[in-house]
This record gives sequence, structure tokens and C-alpha cells, in this order.
Amino acid sequence: MAVNRDEIDRLLLDRVVAEVRCVICHHPFRHEDVAIVERHGATWVLVSFCPHCETAGMIVAALELDEAEEIRGELTPEEWEAYASLPPISDDDLLDLHEFLKRFDGDFRRLFGEE
Repeated sequence: MAVNRDEIDRLLLDRVVAEVRCVICHHPFRHEDVAIVERHGATWVLVSFCPHCETAGMIVAALELDEAEEIRGELTPEEWEAYASLPPISDDDLLDLHEFLKRFDGDFRRLFGEE
């Protein structure tokens, strides 16, 4: 039985709500605290907001694909190859991202110089 994309999104949100907690206060999320921002192939980017400590966060979820499913995205094959050769994301990388997100005010235009 094939499962459609909306059903996969719903199941992913259910799992995130059931298993992921705020990284700051460890408070559980509710469905209304998490939203899917985008999806690339088998990778989802979600945003979260903890109503308990008012911390915003980002969640990246990757699911295993059926071997027959193609990964689609905006990257060229050369770009995929270049990124595949990079080292894995380290604990320090995640801490740097965490520190950045603590200070980030959400203004992407200013971040990318598009004011």
C-alpha cells in the first residue's frame, strides 16, 4: 500500500512530537509547536518553538528511502559529489549552530545582505 506525501508528513510530525524535546528545557513539543519548512527527497527541515522556555529551533529529519526512489533537489550532480566528500557534521558544528540560533533574530534579509 503506497503512502502519500501528506501522510508521510503527518507521520513524521507525530514521531517528532512523540520523541523530540526542547534542547534547552527538555519540555515535550505539541503538534502546534512544530512545522515542516521544506523537504528535499528524504530529508525534512522543521522549525520548532518551545512554549515553555520560548526557544526556537530547527530539526532536520532524514528517512531511509526505498532504493527505487530518486533523490531530487536543486543541486547538480557535481554539487552532490562535492557535498558528499565533505566531512560529517561534528559536535562542534552543532554547538556553533546552536550559538548562532540563540542570537539569530530571524531576519534572513539582513543575514544574506538583501536589505
